[in-house]
Amino acid sequence: MKRRFVAAVAAALTLAPACSSGSSDGGGGGPTSVEAATTPVGSAEGIGDDTFPALGSDDIDVTHYDLDLTWDPGPGALSAEVAIDLTTRGAIAEIPLDFGDLTVSDVTLAVAGDAPAPAEFEQGAGKLVVTAEPTLAEGTEVVVTVTYAGNPSPVTSVAPIPIGWVRTDDDGVATPSEPDAAHTWFPCNDHPTDKATFRTTVHAPEGLTAVANGVRESTTTDAGTTTSSWSMDAPMAPYLALVAIDAFDEQDDGTAAGVPLRNYLPAGQGGNFAGGLGSQPTMVEYMVDRLGPYPFTEYGAVVVTGGNTALETQGRSVFFGPAARDRATVMHELAHQWIGDSVSVTSWRRDIWWVEGFGRFSEWLWAERAEGPGGYAGRAELAYQGLQFDERLAIGEVAPAELFDSRVYDGGALVFYALRAELGDEQFFAAMRLFAERHRHGNATTDDLFAAFAEVAGRDVRPVAEPFLAAGPLPPLEF
Repeated sequence: MKRRFVAAVAAALTLAPACSSGSSDGGGGGPTSVEAATTPVGSAEGIGDDTFPALGSDDIDVTHYDLDLTWDPGPGALSAEVAIDLTTRGAIAEIPLDFGDLTVSDVTLAVAGDAPAPAEFEQGAGKLVVTAEPTLAEGTEVVVTVTYAGNPSPVTSVAPIPIGWVRTDDDGVATPSEPDAAHTWFPCNDHPTDKATFRTTVHAPEGLTAVANGVRESTTTDAGTTTSSWSMDAPMAPYLALVAIDAFDEQDDGTAAGVPLRNYLPAGQGGNFAGGLGSQPTMVEYMVDRLGPYPFTEYGAVVVTGGNTALETQGRSVFFGPAARDRATVMHELAHQWIGDSVSVTSWRRDIWWVEGFGRFSEWLWAERAEGPGGYAGRAELAYQGLQFDERLAIGEVAPAELFDSRVYDGGALVFYALRAELGDEQFFAAMRLFAERHRHGNATTDDLFAAFAEVAGRDVRPVAEPFLAAGPLPPLEF
């Protein structure tokens, strides 16, 4: 996701007055989106994730997305062409993609390097199913190009804020899409286990600039239109795809640990966020020292107007309004570049605890660096005491509506706190570096995490960790 609940460190997060904030009763989670809950068209079935059973497909392996988007903020209209490079995983007569309500006007298939040819398709209930004639053999390389248009709008899912194509002001846009809203604005295989490289080109009215994942290839203005192209060459889960459009000032923040840092801030407001974002270079050096090399080419922040929340997208973190001023939030989102973005969940319900838990734990690590041991232990104790008063969740396998509950964040962080206390810094951070390196640009499970710790420690660490993952009273913990 990531909209962060930063309990005990920052105010509850909201994107709009009508959006509920994080709480112990489920973190504002509502019903799943229409796309996730409705039977898909055709014969397409989901990838098998029990959180979003209709999403994703094992029939295809996407290797690259090439997005070409044109944004007209006046009517709120998006027109687009997306080329999707994929390989079939079996013999299939239909190519299933996740896609929302925008209107598809044309689909072509280029099979095994042949010229593109028009293809029949069926769209509905969150799926775009493209007919392949003749049937495609296993291992066939295909480029599916989809042309579509419409007026995208955010959706309500299990996240605590509206997600998808979100208007940030009269002209601006940002795309917080975790966990299940990427397909509401571009066709994709919308599950984190199918990662792909991305190229994103955005055309917007002159005066607006688009920021996307990765490295900027070019920005040009012609006949009143500014075109920006970006490239992410590391495999990326669709939910981490970023488009942010607004009148940005670009801020070059130098390098840290060899990582170029570049921020995009609301025009004329850069000084408003120096208190939080000014710590980014030191934070990057700190995390590289503990988790190993930064997994992408460059890093930085995008700050958009409206709300007070934050989320990590791959290679960049997005902050809504004053969230960028809070150092704990800045640290949380940076930590996800390693744990969450480079190493992503395999199962939302069973793996979200170590993604969000490590983000929260990283807030405590930063407090330790800034304030000393008391800052670290004090925040952990505050989380521990708060959980003692709440009904405990079995955070090792949460219900969909509980994915972003603050108890998942705090309970997961306490697992890492307990492991560090048990093993000491040398073994603890060695295990985290091993985990981050072994599953770099891929996916992992809770078992994979504990396997890394067992390999470094020479023993099974589950007896330390599992009591914190279960429902019921917390085990004793010293602070």
